[in-house]
Amino acid sequence: MAIRGPEWNAARKRGIGGSEAAAALGVSRWKTPLKLYKEKRGEIAEEEIGDQQNVFWGTVLEPVIRRIYSERYNRKVRVPSKLSVHKSRPHAIANVDFFEVTRPSVIGEIKTMNAFAFDAREWGEPESAKCPIEYYVQAQHNMSVTGKALCVIPLLVGGQDFRVYNVPRNDEWIEKIDRGVDRFWDCVVQGVEPEPIDLGDLLLRFPKGAPNLAIEAEPEHVVIHRQLVELSTLRLQIEAKEKAGKFALQSYMQEATTLVFEGTKLASWPNTNDGEGPRRFTLCGRKIYDELPPDVAAAQQEIAQLAQGTPDTPRRRKPSEPPAADEIISTQ
Repeated sequence: MAIRGPEWNAARKRGIGGSEAAAALGVSRWKTPLKLYKEKRGEIAEEEIGDQQNVFWGTVLEPVIRRIYSERYNRKVRVPSKLSVHKSRPHAIANVDFFEVTRPSVIGEIKTMNAFAFDAREWGEPESAKCPIEYYVQAQHNMSVTGKALCVIPLLVGGQDFRVYNVPRNDEWIEKIDRGVDRFWDCVVQGVEPEPIDLGDLLLRFPKGAPNLAIEAEPEHVVIHRQLVELSTLRLQIEAKEKAGKFALQSYMQEATTLVFEGTKLASWPNTNDGEGPRRFTLCGRKIYDELPPDVAAAQQEIAQLAQGTPDTPRRRKPSEPPAADEIISTQ
């Protein structure tokens, strides 16, 4: 079966690949379980997981990165000609970027990333195992399918920063991931939809509203409504104060392009386009204050509390917040 050919696309629909495993488990920032479910059921068109530019450049640069890795580390690699399928779980598949010949127990997953999108909090030092949760789950899933012991991740950041990460096999994670993927696939086969977890999911399930249909709110929904009204009012008040504050500083600066205090830049107001365009005002020097003004701090605290979720309001995991192995469970 040729990789990326029609047969490959058909095979992907009959199982869960490494790049889809995190979505099946509900820990992907790019795709929800419900969207993946509907794709596998053929109810909506399938989309690549991840940033579209990263996917495009990753495909274009994959042969180059693979060659650089092979040459720099003096390791012979081979490109698979077909998908890997788990021995006893045919719905678990893996599209491995390369197998090492020098070290037969090693597979590779090639990644590219925009320099501005690179988050050091998600990636550890080069040669470490720390990487974003989606890639860690992908590596463990692919090692489960292939039976390998190590997954290397050659990463090219910004077209010039080449790094390699080493993710060793973790059987505790693999057990949880396999169980979650199996349960998700059972839902696909049996037609049991995962619950919506964001607005996009709700619109997938309820694309059209029913005319003239009214529904009575429960007490907890009234609480949420009140919080939203209060936050909306608070936001308007803050925006008004911000507008008045900017005008006060701009009125004081007049034709000056920089406002400083004891050597620290507080604001800039230059013309854009090399001095030929309109002026653009920017606040600077935020770090000179030990704490935010009380009203702003209070607003941020209220927003943060609401974001934690209220009854019947699911909270999605932050992209940089990896779950413990015992939290890896399937949705529904």
